[in-house]
Amino acid sequence: MALADALQGMLRRMHDLHPEDLPALAAAAVVVIGGRDVQIYFSDLAQDVLLRAGGDGEAELDIDATVAGRAYRTVAPAIVDVDGGQRVWVTLLDGADRIGVMSAVFDVVGEAELAEIESVAGLFAELTLARSQYGDALALGRRRRPLSLASELRWAMLPPRTFATNRFTIAAVVEPAYDIAGDSFDYSVFGSTVHIGLFDAMGHGLESSRIANLVVAAYRHARRNGLGLVDAYRGMDAAVTAEFTETKFATAAMARLDAENGALELLLAGHHRPLLLRDGGMVDTFDVPATLPVGLGDVAPESRSFGLQPDDRVLFFSDGVIEARSADGVDFGVERLADFLVRAAASNEQPAETMRRLSKAILAHQGAPLADDATMLLLEWRRPAG
Repeated sequence: MALADALQGMLRRMHDLHPEDLPALAAAAVVVIGGRDVQIYFSDLAQDVLLRAGGDGEAELDIDATVAGRAYRTVAPAIVDVDGGQRVWVTLLDGADRIGVMSAVFDVVGEAELAEIESVAGLFAELTLARSQYGDALALGRRRRPLSLASELRWAMLPPRTFATNRFTIAAVVEPAYDIAGDSFDYSVFGSTVHIGLFDAMGHGLESSRIANLVVAAYRHARRNGLGLVDAYRGMDAAVTAEFTETKFATAAMARLDAENGALELLLAGHHRPLLLRDGGMVDTFDVPATLPVGLGDVAPESRSFGLQPDDRVLFFSDGVIEARSADGVDFGVERLADFLVRAAASNEQPAETMRRLSKAILAHQGAPLADDATMLLLEWRRPAG
């Protein structure tokens, strides 16, 4: 009954609740189930640290070096002994997308306590995302520093970085998180069809972000009107050509996956071929005909279809990923990228954490601000048991 009372108390308040009052509402619900000293943290946009959302606790917690960070990285509860009881950390999930962590102290943390605080955390995360449409509390609560205007445009158009069903998982990252401009990704699920797009608009700064916004909007418009990849390309190309008086363009990698049988259709418009990871090793790249970037008017765009096998992983990436360059002039490169994916798969790491760690490896390799945006999207297809 305590859990039911806690959740009902949260739901009763949701219709007229100020967005900034949600952490206090969740803390009150945790008290109902027997917890105390509630702490809530949101992950920053770069997924480097966890930022405190009101209440007690340190202002920042390192994702790679703290117990709270371990809960975030593994999406599994982390329990530590404290004076007077045990503190448990659980992940805040919007579906499969990690947005932070919640913790509380209980006299003893058993299966019942874990189930109850995970239920409160789950409802809190969903309410937080729903109420974020009415205020800036969540947007500001995930920033260590201000976004550039171009980046503000980009984040406004991005879907959640992670989405999962029993058939597939999508996980994506963008870097530099606070200064992203021309790179973007998008996805949508309708019936058994999974739509994926990754785009890289020419240039830098605000103009690049404007091009990317138009490309993504045109992609969504075509997708929502039931157009295939070739016709979607034509619509995007026409939109960019009509809007900009000078020649502007964006590379694009677009895909449609039938989640029932693993059929994957690809169209690559001036974009790198995705990498395919199968049976723990790389299986080269996809042999897809070259199509000119969006905005350059290819008269004969072409897509090609492939068959995925269960547990295949497909990585889409922009050129900023492999062109990240160390101080001694060595590119990150495709080989290093593939090796990282193979090692991550061997450790049974979840796609979202693989993408987070890979983005950190790219930044560490560069050792300085990236010269170009770096965006990646990892698609994993699974055939459900039975």
